[in-house]
Amino acid sequence: MDSGREYPNPFSRCPECGLVTEPRRLDYVAAAHGRIDWGHPVVVTCLACDRPHELTPLDVLELDGFHECDQCGQMTPCPEEAARLHCLRCGALACRPVLHDPVARPETVV
Repeated sequence: MDSGREYPNPFSRCPECGLVTEPRRLDYVAAAHGRIDWGHPVVVTCLACDRPHELTPLDVLELDGFHECDQCGQMTPCPEEAARLHCLRCGALACRPVLHDPVARPETVV
């Protein structure tokens, strides 16, 4: 497992829509090494519902899975339950099956 806290776009579960995504927008203070300084407030905007919420190190999910991009084949690390993410190589947006699973999330069926 890889620590999601060191990943450039940390994945979290949105408290508004309940989906796991990388942030659409990430507002933070950079530490000396260029990564997130967790001693200051961190605000993310959900990639699924576009609502902002505060993020703490405890909210960041582990990268315990991979998604293979349909466009270029790149394997992008992500949490197993990630609903939306961008390919690290080509930037294509992936909407993973959880969004289309009426049993898992009936209120988010598209």
